Amino acid sequence: MPEKLVVIQELFSSYRGPIFDRLGLKYNLIVLHGKKKSDLNQIEKDYSVHVHPYYFLNGRFVFLNVFSALRKFRPQVIIHQGSPGILSLPLTWLWCKLNNTRFALWTHGFERHQGFRPDRSFRSLLRLAYFKMADGVLFYTKERKDFFKDKLPAHKLFYATNTLDTTSLMKLRDQFVMSDVESLKKDLKMNGHFNMVFIGRLLKDKLADHLILITWRLKNKGVNARAHIIGGGEEQVSLKKMADDLGLSEEVIFYGPVFDDAESGKILFSSDVMVMPGYIGLAINHAYCFDLPVVTYQQSANGPFHSPEIDFLENGKTGIMTESNNIDAMTNALLDLAQDPDLLRSYKENVRRKVEDLRIEKMEEGFSECIEYLATKRK
Repeated sequence: MPEKLVVIQELFSSYRGPIFDRLGLKYNLIVLHGKKKSDLNQIEKDYSVHVHPYYFLNGRFVFLNVFSALRKFRPQVIIHQGSPGILSLPLTWLWCKLNNTRFALWTHGFERHQGFRPDRSFRSLLRLAYFKMADGVLFYTKERKDFFKDKLPAHKLFYATNTLDTTSLMKLRDQFVMSDVESLKKDLKMNGHFNMVFIGRLLKDKLADHLILITWRLKNKGVNARAHIIGGGEEQVSLKKMADDLGLSEEVIFYGPVFDDAESGKILFSSDVMVMPGYIGLAINHAYCFDLPVVTYQQSANGPFHSPEIDFLENGKTGIMTESNNIDAMTNALLDLAQDPDLLRSYKENVRRKVEDLRIEKMEEGFSECIEYLATKRK
């Protein structure tokens, strides 16, 4: 009989579907999640249950009313999103204690903007307290797990390599490899250019405006560069105006949100490099699935503040991290790639090897290791 497993998330984003589908084949799974208006693509599945979320302080905190669902399902193991902003988390932990249910947190480990400073940050201190309360802690990367190995009992620390549906994405990549690549580029009007792609929500701290300025500078240096911006969001209107004002209406192409993996995959595969100056996360994995090296800024005290997936970027091998907020430095790095096909090819070859470490099977293995540990601990 498969373990009864509950995963609790604030929202059920579409990119989480593939990993939960896999867990649903191994365990008796229910995903409990809220829902709210957002530019995230949210979904529901036959194994998911929508629970009512109560938001406070302009959405900074949420209470998820999961308890009637838990009483009905009676899980052996709960894996809970490890965010201090979920006010129902400690009550869910208490429910687990009263019902002989094992409780794990699935977590970044610490705040993007603050790092981990329990001596100065209440949220860090609260995270540490929650980690100590939990029966297991499941991190997004091995590096985040290792960061905590001297702060928490090592036997209850795990990591599930955070990634996307690499099986589907890499299958698309292989199909594109077998097709006429030049025809594909011609259809997309990408042939003959140095193509840079950005994919993600157009938020201020993603710094897509820096990519537009870089495109303008490359153009002035004689590079036939184009920027392909996939995504929508609050900055879209101002970014379009900026491109027009700089005379880049042909060099900067806005696609809006693209949820079809085949459509976005064509653009990614036909590009030379992914450029995301501001904070970056799973876009690194997305790029690697289509042989794209990634260029971003180094994290600094003033930003950008990257998500854990920055651990997957090997500077000088699978991508480049230039000095924070230094547009000249990033322009020069991209100029080198645009003018040296052999250098660009070496990056792409490294990416092809690196993506093997980021397959969704690795993420599934990490979850299973944590779940089996918790199930054994319960007996």
